[in-house]
Amino acid sequence: MGLIGFYVSHVLHSWRNGALFAIALAALYGLLYGLLLWAIMYWIVRPWRWPAMWLPAAYAALPIGRIAWNIGNQLFSHCILVGLPIAFIAAGRQR
Repeated sequence: MGLIGFYVSHVLHSWRNGALFAIALAALYGLLYGLLLWAIMYWIVRPWRWPAMWLPAAYAALPIGRIAWNIGNQLFSHCILVGLPIAFIAAGRQR
């Protein structure tokens, strides 16, 4: 709940100061950074470290709904919980 409050206060403060474009840009870059992290983690690092857990091999026996849930959960975790906070912290430090 505290993280959501931080985001809301940051957006409202920046909106008041006319920097809404900078926040939208930081959010876009944060989402893209999270997507890049997910791709590197699940398509490069994991196959090297755990070859049996490579994405196609690990999901071969699962139903499509479970696969979609797992990938959605991974993308949410990387994009929203990692990419956005890093982008907003970096944008705040840049000012």
